[in-house]
Amino acid sequence: MMKTISFSINRRLPFLLLMLIIAVAAQAVETLQSPNGKYQFTFSQKDGKLMYNLNYANKPVVETGELGVNIDNHLVELAMGIPVDNSKVWTYGMEVTSVDRRSENNTWKPVYGEYAKIRDHYNEMTIHLLKGGKYDNSDKGYDKRQLYLFDIIVRAYNEGVAIRYHFPEAVNGLFMRITEDLTSFRFAPGAEAYHYAWAQSHANKVKLLKSEVAWKEEAERPLTLRLDNGLYAAIGEAALSDFVRGKLKLKANNELQMALFHPADIITAYDMPWRFIMVGEKAIDLINNKQMVLNLNAPCQIQDSSWIKPGKAFRVCRLDMKTCMEGVDFCVDRGLQYIELDSGWYGPEMKMSSSALKVFETRDIDMAKLCAYAKSKGIGVWVYVNQRALYQELDQMLPLYEKWGISGIKFGFVQMGSQQWTTWLHEAVKKCAD
Repeated sequence: MMKTISFSINRRLPFLLLMLIIAVAAQAVETLQSPNGKYQFTFSQKDGKLMYNLNYANKPVVETGELGVNIDNHLVELAMGIPVDNSKVWTYGMEVTSVDRRSENNTWKPVYGEYAKIRDHYNEMTIHLLKGGKYDNSDKGYDKRQLYLFDIIVRAYNEGVAIRYHFPEAVNGLFMRITEDLTSFRFAPGAEAYHYAWAQSHANKVKLLKSEVAWKEEAERPLTLRLDNGLYAAIGEAALSDFVRGKLKLKANNELQMALFHPADIITAYDMPWRFIMVGEKAIDLINNKQMVLNLNAPCQIQDSSWIKPGKAFRVCRLDMKTCMEGVDFCVDRGLQYIELDSGWYGPEMKMSSSALKVFETRDIDMAKLCAYAKSKGIGVWVYVNQRALYQELDQMLPLYEKWGISGIKFGFVQMGSQQWTTWLHEAVKKCAD
C-alpha cells in the first residue's frame, strides 16, 4: 500500500510542477532598479490587470498599483468595419510580447536655473503588450482585426520612478479616445497627504480616507505625502504639452488614482505624459531631487537661446508714464532686470472688448518711449496680458510688441486642464519664442 501511494505521488509531482511553472510564466513579472539600487519597481499581471509595486531602500512605497488606460473607440471601429472592442477595461487581458531595456547616463546644460549642468541617469524598461492577435505590419491597408498595441515605459532614476504610456502606430485605425487613466497608487494605512485643490490654495494635511472632506475635490499635483513608515513621497506629472491635465482622486481608502480633466483624443503613434513618484527619507529630499522632473520634460527646442535673459521683475501697478519711468530707475538702483506693467494697461481685463493692441485711452503711457528709456538703462519691459486678449490677438500683438521694444509677456489667468487649452498654451509660447 505504501509503495503504491509513493509511486502515485512521484508520478504526479512533475506534472503539478510543470502546470505551476506554466501558470507563473503566463503572468509576466518584470523588475527594474534605479542605478543606485534603492528603488525597485516590479511589474506583474493579476486577473487580467496590469499591476506594479514600488519599494525604496527595502521599504514599501506603493504596495500595489494599477497600470493602463480605458479607451472608447467604438465609433471609429464601427466606421472602419472593425469588430468593436466591448471590454469593460481596455488594457485588461493584454499579453506581454517582449521587454526592452536600456540605460542612460549623460549631462546637459539648462538654459537657466540653479544648476550649470544636470545629470540624466536612469535605467529604463519598455514592456510591449498586445491584445487581439498576431501583429501584422505588412502595408496591405488597414488591418480589420480587433488588434491593439500598448507600451508601458518605466524609468528608474536615483531620484524617483516615472511611468509613461506609449501607443505604437495603429494599423487598424488612426484615432483613439482615452477616457480614463488607470494609474493608481495604494499605500499602507496611515499615509497622509498635503492636499490642495488648486494652485496657490491652502494645503491641508489629511489621511487617505473617504471620510476626509478634502477628498471631495481632486488634489493638485505634485502631491506630497508622508507614509506610515516615515518616508516622504511626491506624485507628479511631466511632459504635459498636448494632453489633458491629470489630478489625483481618492479611489479607495489609502489608494489614489490619476484623474483626467476630460477624455483625450489622440492620433497614434503617441506618448502620454509621465506620471512620477519620488521618495525621500526627509521632506527636503523631494525638492533637492527636482532635477528628475526637468529630465522627464523634452529638451529645449530653441537652437539659439542666447537671447533668453532670466531676471527679477518689479511689478508696476500705478499705470502712468511717471510711475513706469520711476520703476525703471528703481530696478537700476536695486539690481533688478525688468519692470512688468500689470493688468489694466490696455483696459478692464474682464471685458472681451479690451484690446491689448493699444494702451487704454485713460493711461498716460507711451509704450515705445518707455521701452527705449528702459533699454538705455539696461532694463527690459514686460506687459501683462490675460488669455482673453491672447486668444483673440496673439498673432497681431507679437509683431507690434517687437516694434515697441517689449521684452516679454506675462500670461494672465490661462486655462490649464483641457487638451485644447494645454495645446494652445504651448503653441502660444512657441510663437512668442519665434
